[in-house]
Amino acid sequence: MRKFVLMIALSVLPTTAAHALPPVTVPEPSNYVLMVSGLAALAVVARRRRRA
Repeated sequence: MRKFVLMIALSVLPTTAAHALPPVTVPEPSNYVLMVSGLAALAVVARRRRRA
């Protein structure tokens, strides 16, 4: 019985290291543009508040 359980456990495990690692995501350029424009808008608002 133990041998059977061990065989099932080993068959469920991934066979290669590529399956064990999560995929690497690369942000799109539009994400960078959106982030930079948001930071620029915050800088403009902060600058206007300091002047007033």
